[in-house]
Amino acid sequence: MKYNYDELNYQLQILEKLRDQGYKYICRAQHGEVRAFKKKPSKQINFWYIRGEVPCPVNPSSLVVEWKDKAPLNILIKIKHINKLLMNS
Repeated sequence: MKYNYDELNYQLQILEKLRDQGYKYICRAQHGEVRAFKKKPSKQINFWYIRGEVPCPVNPSSLVVEWKDKAPLNILIKIKHINKLLMNS
């Protein structure tokens, strides 16, 4: 599979910035909004939620997360995956 080097670098920058701010997970709500969480959220009727946390909005076009995902995207795992792709390109 061919990856866009610039897009991968852009995603990596966003993920590293979120990681540096203490965020660990990213999810997309059913209506399309993407948010980052510091604790692992659970899927509710149409959004992801963790009691007592105000999530950080994330540019929805910058990361591939879907409402249909069963679990939130783990930022550290995604960073490692992108770094591996960049090293192999």
